[in-house]
Amino acid sequence: MNNEGNPLSEQILVTEILNGNVQSLAVVVKNTERLVMQIVRKMIAKEEDQKDLVQEIYLNAYRNLSGFQFKSKLSKWIANIAYNTIINYLQKKRIPLVEITDISYL
Repeated sequence: MNNEGNPLSEQILVTEILNGNVQSLAVVVKNTERLVMQIVRKMIAKEEDQKDLVQEIYLNAYRNLSGFQFKSKLSKWIANIAYNTIINYLQKKRIPLVEITDISYL
């Protein structure tokens, strides 16, 4: 079942996640994992760091989910969290940023 893109379905998923439904969280991860991995792989070279960042991205999304205002698709919101999480990681590690030119979600 792909609920991506339907605002009502996204509202239901978010409400269920906020109420502790782990299966709804799994649906969101499944619907967005390809996009998140695309962003991470384009910006981070080390596979080990990629895995850690993906976990951190979804943790940040979960922690901030109550603040999601449905002004955009949930996938775009998570993509923005991914980008910002990676930028923060790179700044902490003092790794130079690489320009992204081929991300279709923007």
